[in-house]
Amino acid sequence: MARGIGIGGGLVGAGMDQQQESMRLLGAAADQEQQREIGNRQMEQQRKAGNTQLGTTIGAAAGMAYGMQVGSVGGPLGMLAGAALGAVAGSLF
Repeated sequence: MARGIGIGGGLVGAGMDQQQESMRLLGAAADQEQQREIGNRQMEQQRKAGNTQLGTTIGAAAGMAYGMQVGSVGGPLGMLAGAALGAVAGSLF
């Protein structure tokens, strides 16, 4: 009878080892998923910041060009207005 307990105990021990390993791997997978989500959020924030910067730059250039067409006084004001509009438009996308 002691022999049967030894075999059964070995199987139980092996099962517990497998369960512990499975839990460890599941925890590792959850950690990797969390890191991936953090990375995706950071990339989205960088994309939005880049769009705002690009919109500001293009808006400023367009405003300055329009201001130059209207007259020399409109240049700086046109650049500021274009930059503001470009920043708003860039932040929407």
